[in-house]
Amino acid sequence: MNREFWTNRRVAGGLLVTSLLILLLALIIMIASGAIRGFPAMVQGSLAQAAPYVKTFRLLILLFLLAWIVQLLGFGLFTRLLLRAGGEQLGILAFTLILVATILVIVDSAFRMNVELWAAQEAARTGSLPAVYEPLRTWTSSLFGVAERAHFLAVAGIGLGIIRTGLLARWIGWLAIGWSLLWLLGGLAGDLADALPLVMPVIIGIVLLRR
Repeated sequence: MNREFWTNRRVAGGLLVTSLLILLLALIIMIASGAIRGFPAMVQGSLAQAAPYVKTFRLLILLFLLAWIVQLLGFGLFTRLLLRAGGEQLGILAFTLILVATILVIVDSAFRMNVELWAAQEAARTGSLPAVYEPLRTWTSSLFGVAERAHFLAVAGIGLGIIRTGLLARWIGWLAIGWSLLWLLGGLAGDLADALPLVMPVIIGIVLLRR
């Protein structure tokens, strides 16, 4: 490995960009396997229609979780850069929020891989969802909502840290803050909204790789 090229800055950027590449791989698998036909059903709660694609959805959930973990590693390195540049408080706060968000995503993913996919199979077999599914789904959905809010608050904090320290161009900081506020105020939504937390980190990653 060329240590002069693979600085902490570029490794952090590479990890952040890799998180998007993992999501793109998941999208390709979903399209190629035909599971994309069951995706709207999963989102809308019509689980019986998603039952034929249980194995594929389990793989897709694992890839989604892996993307979050890789992003966490990238932000861990970026936080070190922020600390060295003088953004101690914002860096620590942002990383803590992203760590909490990732833990909550792990819990939500465990539910989806086990309980939700099992419920899909049961719905296809019996014509009705297990009684235990809805209460658990409501609980884990609220956890994921907390994870998303924690993540966007962290990205906003990182944006402010970039502006204060000059670690990257100031427009990156303002873009991170604006993107986060847009989501927090309800401007970003849709069936693919779960992937939105990974978008701004990828932009930061690309900038890190170019420097």
